Amino acid sequence: MPFEGPIEELSLFDLFQLLALSQKTGTLDVRIDGKPIQIFFKGGKIISLKKGDLIRDKKAAKEMIYSILDANKGRFSFHDQELPDGLKDEFKLKIDNLILEASRRIDELAKIKQNLPSKNTVLILSPKASDANSLDLTTEDWEIISYVDGVRSVGDIIDIIGNEYDTKKHIYGLMKAALLAAVEELYEEEEEEIPAGPKQMLLDIAGEFSLDGKFEASCSLLNKIVSLYPDDRKSLYDLALTHIRLGKFAKAKEITTKLMLEPGEQSSEDIGKLDMVLSTILKLIG
Repeated sequence: MPFEGPIEELSLFDLFQLLALSQKTGTLDVRIDGKPIQIFFKGGKIISLKKGDLIRDKKAAKEMIYSILDANKGRFSFHDQELPDGLKDEFKLKIDNLILEASRRIDELAKIKQNLPSKNTVLILSPKASDANSLDLTTEDWEIISYVDGVRSVGDIIDIIGNEYDTKKHIYGLMKAALLAAVEELYEEEEEEIPAGPKQMLLDIAGEFSLDGKFEASCSLLNKIVSLYPDDRKSLYDLALTHIRLGKFAKAKEITTKLMLEPGEQSSEDIGKLDMVLSTILKLIG
């Protein structure tokens, strides 16, 4: 008979400690928010995890444990001495270490949550974001900034990046530095059009992605810019060039056709030449 029950009655903190102290070997099935996770124990240590597929990376396994340890709803079921055939020891995670780190993170997140908006809050770059290039931002900071488009919420960004703890911590830091703001807060302060500073910053990031050969990322960011600033013909032109680098000639042709009608800052001659080249390419690949 499996040992099972609701997490509300026996927290995962207590359950993990119990399994560690009794040096249990077996499979722990956990279901939180309807999502099943399997955690495999040997001698009271976690040797492998499965959420859909096996999680073989040690760091990813730890992050998974941290994300569920403070759950207050769900169910668990422990099957003593039952492990899948052929299961390998991917790692040996000590429960005490996991609980110590999870407790520290929970305390820190509690402090962050006091100032961090809800997951439904939509973020946008603030006018001060144009100064970001002079700041010592991390790769994680820039990744978060690249997803901020005035449409995505805090929760959306966490879902895209994963690692809720680190993502919340970086969002909190960016908001404290006044580089990000909640949409409603920004419009309360300034009820004019979206400031030009953030747009230039997004264009700079897209340019950096392109220089690094990350054309898909550049294309995604340029699409955001075009959605935020539909009258910016320069961004449309850059998007057309990025589509060409990705081999998406038909999409690039759609843009140049549109730009032929309203070139904006771009030279009509340059757009015409690009449109002609694209027409030729599309005929050749037919």
